[in-house]
Amino acid sequence: MENAIYHGIGKLEESGYIKISSRIEDEFLKIEVQNSGYGITEEKINEICERMRDLTTAGGVGIRNVYQRL
Repeated sequence: MENAIYHGIGKLEESGYIKISSRIEDEFLKIEVQNSGYGITEEKINEICERMRDLTTAGGVGIRNVYQRL
């Protein structure tokens, strides 16, 4: 949720939205957070994934924590 505000809609010049939904799927609670921010390019996603493979050089603490938990 914090990332949806900070990285998603926090810097928009106009209003935006955040949508939170949840469901039970295969006995797991799935929570999804969407926002109307700028998004992220496929190239940036690939770069982040590469950096996460080596946790000592991964960028943000949040990304590193999520990767370790997964």
